[in-house]
Amino acid sequence: MADPPDQIDLAHLDTMMRFAPLSMAFWDRDLRFVRINEVAASIDGISVEEHIGRTFREVVGDDVADQAESVLRRVLETGEPVVGLDVHATWASGEVRQFDASFYPVELDGERIGVGSVGVDVTLVRRSERLRERDATERAAVADARTRAADIALSEAHDAGEAAGRRGAEYERALRDYRQLIRHRMANPLQVICGMSRTLLEREELDTETSRGMLEHILEQANRLERIALDPVTLTVEEAELRPRPRGT
Repeated sequence: MADPPDQIDLAHLDTMMRFAPLSMAFWDRDLRFVRINEVAASIDGISVEEHIGRTFREVVGDDVADQAESVLRRVLETGEPVVGLDVHATWASGEVRQFDASFYPVELDGERIGVGSVGVDVTLVRRSERLRERDATERAAVADARTRAADIALSEAHDAGEAAGRRGAEYERALRDYRQLIRHRMANPLQVICGMSRTLLEREELDTETSRGMLEHILEQANRLERIALDPVTLTVEEAELRPRPRGT
């Protein structure tokens, strides 16, 4: 003889509550525990027997009750289930846990007699997700810092390059101006030296006084040229060739 359907349903329910890795419980209209499985009882930190007859708030504590009790009452009043409620709280046992819980109305002969729940402990899963998110955030922050540091370094290098270019251009202009000044300052004494030297070479007869005066003037201009040549600023090769050479070279 086949078992009545109600007995089969109860057998299925008993099997699920005993072996399913889910947190399962039932409450009456006063939100007192009527039934609970071992998985849910172990989370609360007391035995299955110690749950029966006690209210939801008495067992789970205020932190959990403040998040879920209003949902239980709404399911009782409306008959509409609530699926996927995220409960993250400190249980009466002192443990901080996170649950993905669903609540549904329990009816008998058309009368709503209580509320049932099925929950999955996602504490470790959510913790792992938060760690991955934090790790990703930290990696992104490090990458962003490296990018910004590279941008700053490139900008500084570019600015330094431009500054060096400007300094180089300024130096070239200063050197060019200096060379022009040296050439100008050397031109006059050189003209005197060259002119008087040619006069001495071209004229066959010169009295001693005239010759001595011209030689003294040549020496004066040569000394002036030497002072210019010994200016502390670096001379070009062309200008250096104008400096007096030591005897014997």
